[in-house]
Parts: sequence; C-alpha cells; structure tokens
Amino acid sequence: MKELKKFHVGKRIIDKKDINWCPVVKITDNYMGISDDGEWVVEVSEGIHVLSEIKLFVFVLPLLERSLSSINLTIIDFLSSLSVELDPKEIFPYLKIIQAGLEKESDYWAGLALMWYKELSIDEKNTLKQSLSLIVKAKWASQKNRQIAQRELRRLSI
Repeated sequence: MKELKKFHVGKRIIDKKDINWCPVVKITDNYMGISDDGEWVVEVSEGIHVLSEIKLFVFVLPLLERSLSSINLTIIDFLSSLSVELDPKEIFPYLKIIQAGLEKESDYWAGLALMWYKELSIDEKNTLKQSLSLIVKAKWASQKNRQIAQRELRRLSI
C-alpha cells in the first residue's frame, strides 16, 4: 500500500500488539480506517479491532445512518489524498457493513441496511440473499422490513 501520511499507532485488542493504521471515515467519536497491511480496522475505546469477522462490524453500524454516496465521497477523498484512483466499492467493505446491519437482530439497523442495499448491483444483492432470508423470518423485524426483504428475494429469484 502506498505510504500513508496520517498513520496512527494503536493496540490491537485481540493480542495487544501495535498496529499502524490510518483513519479514513469518522463514525461518531471514533474512526474506521485502514492498516498498513491493507486491513480495515475500527478504533474503539479499548484499542483497535481488525474487521476480520462479521460480528466486529457492529462497531461501524452507525455509518448506515449516513448515505452510501456520502461514505463513497469520503473514501474517494481519502484515495485522492494518496493519488490513487479506485472505485470505493473495490476496497471499502460496504457489503459487510450491510450484512452486519441485516443480521444485527435490530429493526433499526436492518432498515438502514436495506436503504444501502437498494443502491447495490444485482450481483452484489445476490451475495446478501441469506441475510435477507433471516429478516423475512425474524420476529424482531417490522412488517415493513420483512416485506422489503421478501420482495427483494423474489426479485433475485427471477
């Protein structure tokens, strides 16, 4: 990865080892960023989580409260600062964030994840079929979100 100018050093929570990372997207009081190894990470009060498992994406769910296009602009600005021209969708784990929102067992997060879901290509939507199926059957999900998930599953089956 090209030399990042704004590296921070943090402690990985899992093993307390130092990790070099660069903040990319402000969440609330913390940041989601990228490590010098190219892994997406999130800063929490205890240290740094490497976003290697879907359950850890719970820490970045507040990003769903913003539009996907605004997040894309932030990623584009970050990449431009590195003189890198890539589509944010090529590097940013937005599908994992959507999946985490759909699977959080929270109608609030599922509803926001479905908003991002609407902006996906058909191939991207197909990767989330299992998560949509969970919402269709979920007692915690509102009727509205269950119906949206059911409708999307039908569209993907055509």
